[in-house]
Parts: sequence; C-alpha cells; structure tokens
Amino acid sequence: MQVEHAPTCRVVGAALHYLTLCSLAWLALAAHAVLQRAAPAQEGDAGNGGKAAAVAAAAAGGGGGQVDILGGGKKAAASGGKGAEDEDDDSSPPALLTRYLLGWGLPIAVVVACLVADSSAYGLVRKKSFAHF
Repeated sequence: MQVEHAPTCRVVGAALHYLTLCSLAWLALAAHAVLQRAAPAQEGDAGNGGKAAAVAAAAAGGGGGQVDILGGGKKAAASGGKGAEDEDDDSSPPALLTRYLLGWGLPIAVVVACLVADSSAYGLVRKKSFAHF
C-alpha cells in the first residue's frame, strides 16, 4: 500500500531522520561529559584498569548515577546536602550554547544538506519490477 500524500511522507521521513540524529548527537555529548569527568581521575592512574574504574566512578558518582550533560554547575555535596560548585566552567553560556548547537543544530544541518542534495530523498520509494529474474 502506498501513501497518497507525498508531502506528508517527506515531512515524516525528514522528522524521523532528524530525531534519530539528535538522539545520537546527545548520546555522544553524554559520553563526552562522562569522559571529561573521568579525565582528572585518570591522571594518576596507570594502565587500562584505572581508566575503566575512573569512567565507572564518573558515571555513578555524586549525583546518584546522574551525569550533568548540560553542565548545570551545582551538585549536592555528600555531607550536609549543601550545593558544591564544580571546578570546571561547563555552565558558562558559551559552553551551553555549544552543546545545544551540537545536539540540535548539527542534525538539522545534516537533514537540510540531504534535502538540498536530493529533494526527493524523503519521498516515496517506488518498487522496481524484478520480473526479469
């Protein structure tokens, strides 16, 4: 069964492509945030066992298994529940803008480039006849 509304098909296809790329971009940003938090712990460690332990500690440490992807800047301290400032400057407006541009802007640039390269890229796919086989 083919869809009669080609523009609707193109919009849905482009939206699915964009949202899939967004999820991959934010996954990459989350992985980068985990590795950035593990980097200070790796400086004194030797061997690959230290790296794995540092990444696991960064992923599970401090915030009950939560990783601060957007760099909110404050986390609850272990004693007393008071807010503690992060040592790095991940919550500055340029750093947040960079993350938002990478997470949302890069995927839209890819989708727009696909649309510019081939305007029917998200359209209906016509089945080819394989009667000669």
